[in-house]
Amino acid sequence: MIWISKLRPWQLFLVSVLMSEILVAIMSLLLRGMIDKTSMVSGLIVSSIVASLIIYFVNISRSLRFENDLLLEQQRIQKDIERLFELSGDLICIASMTHFLKINPAGERILGYSQEELLGIPFLDLIHPDDIEPTGKAIESELKKGKSVLGFVNRYRRRDGTYRWLEWMTHPVTQEGMLYAVARDITERKAREEQLYLLKNTVEMISTGITIADMEGRIVYANPSEARMHGYEAGEMVGENVNIFMPEGKRNTAPGKKTAEEIRGWKEYTREIEEVRRDGSVFPVQLKSLPVEVPEKGEVYIITTSEDITERRKAEKSLMLQAQMIDIMKDSLISTDLDGFVKTWNKGAEMLFGYTSFEAIGRHISFVYPPEEHGNLQEIISRLKEKGQYETEVRMQRRSGEPFYAILSLSMIYDDDGAATGMLGYSIDVTERKRMEEDLRHALEDKDVLMREIHHRTKNNMAVIQSLLSLQSRQVQDRDALNSLNESACRVRTMSMIHESLYSTGDLSSINIREYLHSLATELLHGFGADPSTVELNVDVLDINMDVDQVVPIGLIVNELLTNSLKYAFPDGRGGRLLVELKEHDEETFDLTVADSGIGLPGNFDIVSARTLGLQIVSSLSAQIRGRLHASGDKGAAFTVTFKKNLEGF
Repeated sequence: MIWISKLRPWQLFLVSVLMSEILVAIMSLLLRGMIDKTSMVSGLIVSSIVASLIIYFVNISRSLRFENDLLLEQQRIQKDIERLFELSGDLICIASMTHFLKINPAGERILGYSQEELLGIPFLDLIHPDDIEPTGKAIESELKKGKSVLGFVNRYRRRDGTYRWLEWMTHPVTQEGMLYAVARDITERKAREEQLYLLKNTVEMISTGITIADMEGRIVYANPSEARMHGYEAGEMVGENVNIFMPEGKRNTAPGKKTAEEIRGWKEYTREIEEVRRDGSVFPVQLKSLPVEVPEKGEVYIITTSEDITERRKAEKSLMLQAQMIDIMKDSLISTDLDGFVKTWNKGAEMLFGYTSFEAIGRHISFVYPPEEHGNLQEIISRLKEKGQYETEVRMQRRSGEPFYAILSLSMIYDDDGAATGMLGYSIDVTERKRMEEDLRHALEDKDVLMREIHHRTKNNMAVIQSLLSLQSRQVQDRDALNSLNESACRVRTMSMIHESLYSTGDLSSINIREYLHSLATELLHGFGADPSTVELNVDVLDINMDVDQVVPIGLIVNELLTNSLKYAFPDGRGGRLLVELKEHDEETFDLTVADSGIGLPGNFDIVSARTLGLQIVSSLSAQIRGRLHASGDKGAAFTVTFKKNLEGF
């Protein structure tokens, strides 16, 4: 029967048909008695053989038809697989443990390379550096051991240098060393996940409270700020009804479930209400609610933002109070924008200028200045913008046209970012004060005239006294009496010079001490007939103004000491030096020194026990200016008075 197996299907079919015909003929002959029994036995044997052949060929025919159908089915499946391979939007590939062996068009599109290029690049070379190690571990620990890897994510570099996130499902066939894999490009999903992550963290971190409630009013989400605002821990509020925010007596006892249609009809709205904390305390909040539909579920949720406005309410009350205080001020307070147009106008401004706030707001501030002051106004605004603050005296005018003087204090207005937004002006009417100042100025001028006249007359009177003393001295023969009269005349002249100086200058309260002492010393030197070529005068005095109450005793002290030096220091026509010096001793005191280079003081000289009138006058005047008197007799005579700069209470 071996030859049968070598027959082709069509040959087997012909043989089976032939055998069937032979079998039918034999059976027909037997029925007609045309074959004997022996022949019949032989026929039966032949028939049996033919029947066996027929069954065999029938089975072979059936088997061949099954294999043919199976082949056709395999071809159809192969075509479907090829079609799926070509049309799939996901990357499908066959690879070894190192290289792609086949990759579909979607893979070419995702990675930006052609299949020929991809087959020549080790796939690890395309993987992001941060993902190479985990990818290698997955190959070694899973795939090479015959374990499938599902949901593995890494990044592949495209031809343009960008990376795409791929999620892999890989099945290894270890006998062939092959990998069969499908990868989905999840780059956009990753971007959305990152956005959601950032959004979630932002929502978790912001100070504004956020809640999401379902159609039954159950809280499905509350951020940490919302929880803290109401005294709860994060997550505790989930599942609770929004009624927990409402104070007792204002809660909806039967909230019920709202339909999606009802909620969809709601609009975004903002309101300010009072809510309650976990501890029962009530506080004001500003709510902003918005319905959001989730199409996949067919449900609508309410997203609400909450802001604790306790501090804002306090600030508003404070601002209202300040506004009321500003409004009742008697002085004018006006604000303008940067261009000078009025924005606010208080009651004080209404009373000062005569315009109501309705009439003033929106007008340029120049309307309260006379036309001739408009140029000055622009200069004031320029200086204000340059310095930030500015104060000056200006001339303004009322509604009636009446001009008046005002002290104007200005400052710039800045926003929270430090940007200038306007100007603020505070005005005080000083017209009456200006009138009083003018009256006072005239009074002071009159007083100055009077004081100068007094000093002039005093000087003249002292000149008369000096002349009388001079005339009297001509009638006196006694030398001691004559000296006394001359010394008294010098003292009168010393004081007369002070009044002369006050009369000749504009300052009636102080005198330049250098000029005064220089004039005094020079006149004394001339009065005693000292020869300037033999007696040298040195006046070294600070160039300062001193109060008259100090200058008078200082002048008399210098007069007495210089007179003493001119009388006794240079006997028999000797020459020498005279010094008048005023310098700072320290921060609080001066040193006044009168010295000569003459014969000096007696060895037993004691200033405390000195009996002469001149030294007694010097001691008394030193005490009058709170000074200490010192004397030195080495290399001539030197007297120093150390006295305080400031004679408060003198």
